[in-house]
Amino acid sequence: CVFENGVVRTFTVMCEKVDEFTVDERIMVEGGTPLATIWPNGVALLTRKFSLFVNHSVTKSGDACQRCAELRVSKTPICLCVLPPPHEDSSDVQVIVGTAEGPVLMVDRHEARDLALDDGPYIAFAVSS
Repeated sequence: CVFENGVVRTFTVMCEKVDEFTVDERIMVEGGTPLATIWPNGVALLTRKFSLFVNHSVTKSGDACQRCAELRVSKTPICLCVLPPPHEDSSDVQVIVGTAEGPVLMVDRHEARDLALDDGPYIAFAVSS
């Protein structure tokens, strides 16, 4: 579970609590998180000031958390979809961001790039194998 204040809680399939941690204190400074997505090895969170944080762990934060490149959007994005890193120990995560204005962005810690998809705005994305 991801809460608006940046707290993440993980549970077993039997609903027993496993871990709880705060991703980054900057999330609350930026008004909390209205949008988040989880992948098997981490969580991505968008703040109310449109900053994107990626945490490469579901058990801890600290050095596992990084801030991504600036999104440069004027409205809250509609959806996030994490493209997991190529290797389990890699931190090269990319996030697909569906924006309210229509463009779809590919975001990582270095850049936010418009994918030039014309049919948006999109409301959801999914990773397939």
